Amino acid sequence: EKNWRVKCFQRNPLPSNNQLSFHRFEMPDFIDESAFINCDFVIHCAVQRYRMNCKNSDEINTLGTKKIIDCSRENNCKILFLSTLSAHEKAESHYGINKLFLESLFDTGKDLILKLGLVLGTEGGLFNRISGEIRKSRFVPLVAGEKPMQTIALDDFFRIAEYGLLNNISGNYKIAEPDSFNIRELYFEISRRLNKRTIFIPVP
Repeated sequence: EKNWRVKCFQRNPLPSNNQLSFHRFEMPDFIDESAFINCDFVIHCAVQRYRMNCKNSDEINTLGTKKIIDCSRENNCKILFLSTLSAHEKAESHYGINKLFLESLFDTGKDLILKLGLVLGTEGGLFNRISGEIRKSRFVPLVAGEKPMQTIALDDFFRIAEYGLLNNISGNYKIAEPDSFNIRELYFEISRRLNKRTIFIPVP
């Protein structure tokens, strides 16, 4: 409704239309530098996950992020980097440790970093993977069930991101509901709302 023109960077770009243009994007080597021209804002949320068949994911993320920063600087684009509450000095997960390092590549005097809680939305993301698993399975493994977590509604995130970009806010901020609950409580609540009788199997 605000008539944004959006450039989408994807590994397998879709056909473009009046509002959306799609550009092939694959870190670190295939980034279309010309696509940054005439962009006001760049939202960087791409990540190469660490897997057994991709053990150089840290290098890919670092080189790709540096190139995105360089292209944004050259075209005077305001950068928003999406990180996670899991990225902190005591992080144990590979994902959290790598995200924390990537945060250090940005200039918080110019750039905006948002550390997100678990994003609650109807499409994509970790929350929907969890919901999908509970929806289709009667028996669901429950890993680290007592681990605390915080959430953020997708619409709230959109409003915060838009406000931060339009008002040229810089810095590193945590955004999430103030109250936390554990993963077990999240799984049980999802199951209840889906009217499912799910058996959760604790996994150490």
